[in-house]
Amino acid sequence: MIVWVPVLCLTLVLCVANWYLVIARLLRPGVPSWIPLAGGILLAGLLFWAPLTALRAWWWTAVFVDGGCVPGFAIALFCLQVKASQD
Repeated sequence: MIVWVPVLCLTLVLCVANWYLVIARLLRPGVPSWIPLAGGILLAGLLFWAPLTALRAWWWTAVFVDGGCVPGFAIALFCLQVKASQD
């Protein structure tokens, strides 16, 4: 538990940073790219091996919470589709 909490906090910071970068990139070109899958995979692993058994059942939701996983890829695919239709 002593190691789990700080790693969880760092992982949540990574998830928030991914969301910030995904949204910033939509609003302004030239923003650094997000780190795909890193936060979601770390968060899923942390939830899967959580010391609290109530959290273990929710490990799969991590890929939907992190902006660099399912939401980021969905937004990227949507933007590519819009760009392709404009050309």
